[in-house]
Amino acid sequence: MRSKSRAAMLRWALAFGAVAAACTTTSDDRSAPLTTCDGAGPVCRSPLPFAMVDAGATRGPVVLEEGTNVAATIAPDRSAIIVELHGALFLVPAGGGAATRLTPDWLEPGRPHWSPRGDLVAFQAYAGGTFHIWVMHPDGSGLRRITEGHGDDREPRVSPDGSRIAFASDRAFEGSYDIWVVDIASGRLTRRTTSPAEELEPVW
Repeated sequence: MRSKSRAAMLRWALAFGAVAAACTTTSDDRSAPLTTCDGAGPVCRSPLPFAMVDAGATRGPVVLEEGTNVAATIAPDRSAIIVELHGALFLVPAGGGAATRLTPDWLEPGRPHWSPRGDLVAFQAYAGGTFHIWVMHPDGSGLRRITEGHGDDREPRVSPDGSRIAFASDRAFEGSYDIWVVDIASGRLTRRTTSPAEELEPVW
């Protein structure tokens, strides 16, 4: 989804303990380095300037209404949303409420896509220093990497039958991104495009 349509979806209250407590003391300088709130300082704000939190509180709401460089995917039954925010994936009820963090810090996930069947979430992750395609169940269980190698694998989209994932990759090392498909069960790769132009964001 594009950023304009995401803003309407990002109206949730995140439990402060569920998000990284990276804040900076209140200041007009929004480029100041981020520091960790240790519970003993003045009022801090999250990296999103409209979300204010009290550094003296152990827990408190962080209300998000919009974000920059945020990706989100909605469940096929429209009951929940998985959103990429601050280097993690969170599960949030579609009607609003507390968020549940699904991924560990080391994973650095992004661009989630909920499978049409509803049983799988695919995403790109930078763990290890190269983007690869990973999958997990919507509750965060069953986390595993699907692709390997030295190329960047990005922007996954799960097939309607849930057996394959299309993604963009420069793994051919020909100077541009092409569209590839990986079989989830076997890991078998199929290159689908060979144009010298950049080919990104596949859809089924």
